[in-house]
Amino acid sequence: MSGTAGAAYTYANVCDLVDHAELTDVRMYEITGQRIGSEESRFSLEVITHIELTEIEIRCRTAVEGGGAQYKIDAGAVFSVDPPGIVPPEVVQEFAEKVGVMSVYPYARSAISNLGAQLGVDRPTLPLLRAGGVRLNNHDAVPEESEPTPG
Repeated sequence: MSGTAGAAYTYANVCDLVDHAELTDVRMYEITGQRIGSEESRFSLEVITHIELTEIEIRCRTAVEGGGAQYKIDAGAVFSVDPPGIVPPEVVQEFAEKVGVMSVYPYARSAISNLGAQLGVDRPTLPLLRAGGVRLNNHDAVPEESEPTPG
């Protein structure tokens, strides 16, 4: 972290940002599931970042088909940043890939499993997101090629 008196700090690297960030909330924007006739399996993940001087939100939109149902989950992990500061794009990208997505993904997985149980269908198992397996490209992250499996 660097800065001068009166100027906002600039977080120089992801380690510096992690030392000054705290997960404060997980927000659910959409949780939907419905039965479908298809047994075909599909998985997609879109990652969106929202950055302010005091807060970072890493939002994951997950769409899954499998086990006779389709699901859409949109959830965001909200991190407070103290002291307030400027986070360069490359630091935001690394933070989103290594910390943000890994923080919110278990909530999406749980929501899909719960919806599957409520719908009375085979619950799909979401793919494991491995370190280095999530990449952002113009605010989109795609995990390694994989398909959910009925659980």
